[in-house]
Amino acid sequence: MERGLSHKGTIRTRILGGFLLAGLLPVLGLFLVYEILNSKAIRQAEFGKMEELSNEIARQITTTMERASSDLESIASNPRLLRNSSTTEEKLVEMSRLIGIYHFFSDITLHDANGFALGSARGNHSGARDRSKWFHTALREGKRTVTSPFRMMNEPGLFVTVYIPLGSPPSAQVVAAMVRFDEVWKLLDGVRIGNNGQMFLLDHYGSLLAYGDKSKILSPFDESHTLERWWSEPSGHYSKDGVEYLYTTRLLNGQQTQVGHPWTLVCLEPVHEVDAVLASNRSVQILATGICLMFVVLLGLLASRWISSPLESASATAEAVYRGDLTVRMPEEGPQEIRRLAESFNKMLADINGYRESLELKVERRTSKLRSAQEALKAERASLAERVELRTRELRAANNELARTARMKDEFLAGMSHELRTPLNAVLGLTESLEEGTYGELNERQIDTLKIIEDSGRHLLALINDILDVAKVKSGEMVLDLCAADVKKVCESSLTLVKQAAIKKH
Repeated sequence: MERGLSHKGTIRTRILGGFLLAGLLPVLGLFLVYEILNSKAIRQAEFGKMEELSNEIARQITTTMERASSDLESIASNPRLLRNSSTTEEKLVEMSRLIGIYHFFSDITLHDANGFALGSARGNHSGARDRSKWFHTALREGKRTVTSPFRMMNEPGLFVTVYIPLGSPPSAQVVAAMVRFDEVWKLLDGVRIGNNGQMFLLDHYGSLLAYGDKSKILSPFDESHTLERWWSEPSGHYSKDGVEYLYTTRLLNGQQTQVGHPWTLVCLEPVHEVDAVLASNRSVQILATGICLMFVVLLGLLASRWISSPLESASATAEAVYRGDLTVRMPEEGPQEIRRLAESFNKMLADINGYRESLELKVERRTSKLRSAQEALKAERASLAERVELRTRELRAANNELARTARMKDEFLAGMSHELRTPLNAVLGLTESLEEGTYGELNERQIDTLKIIEDSGRHLLALINDILDVAKVKSGEMVLDLCAADVKKVCESSLTLVKQAAIKKH
């Protein structure tokens, strides 16, 4: 019974594990794909929002500067200011009226051709002299000039001064209109990018023109990040003071700024705020993934029970059959495949019962035949023992004869080897004598021929020694002599033996 329970647990565990694996992998795959796509989509959406916001602020800045330029045009084309017959007092009164109409102007000052102030709409600047390059450029070239943004003592925000020439030298006069930069600053001050996002405006030197902190106006925003980098990479990642931001940039050209120089509008949003949105979405994804996994587990439990219950019954039936009970039958229930298995198993059990009864009859018949065969086998075994003993005696005599013959052969080989050595030693001795010049000097060819004869003779002597070694092997007296061999000499000797035959055969 323990064996059946073990199989029961294994079946359910495997089915449930298969369902979990089949459900977990797609769910995790979808989670990862959605995470990647969602992260990319959210960042792209944030970049899109920041670009839209930058474009809108740039449009409003352009509109504001165009309005300021239009107000300046109204000064430049004012007939009372351009009329030579108008007195200084009349012009000052007109300038005061213009300040009341156009709220962009902080003050308007009238200068003569030498730069001395003739009066202003607000305050008394009479006698002060303007020596700036913008004044002289406006007077000399007869066109409007604009200063760079500047700060004034005890005045918040930024200002720019626009010099507008009136008339022509030597009676020319110049109107210096001081324009507040507050309208542009207010556009950026009201912008909110997330919780800690920033938007700032840089001039053509990289200094701040508009920023949330007015104390930092006209100071460099980030000297390590030049304007060229802002322009070459209009969007991306930017790090400052240990905080990483997403950024977009928008370039306003000199025509849009109305001051002759480009400005750069930069929009920043902390990456951690974007990641917070991702984390919120990720929580929803994790919850959905958990629900899917719970559904998969429930489905796996139901499926494992539906499939394993018939298999458990089949296991119990097989266990009973294993113990010898062939009367049990497997329940024909569950999936179609398992029902077919039960039908086939039950048919097999019925066939086994029939085969067992038939087999018992056959075994009984064979048993009686085996008894008769055993008696005949005993008689045959006694006869066989007698024949084996006779054959053993014959083989023993034959072995003795073979041993005597082998011994005579070995003696013959040993004697023949000794007999062959005698004339061979004479041949080798005479060859050595001839080589040494005992019987007269020999030429080089004769010496080479004697060398071949000597090598062949020594080879033959080695063969005779091998014959003796064979005889020693037969007698059990063989002793091996293990030593180093010169492969080159062996090859040369082999070539010498076959050289003459090869030469004859060309």
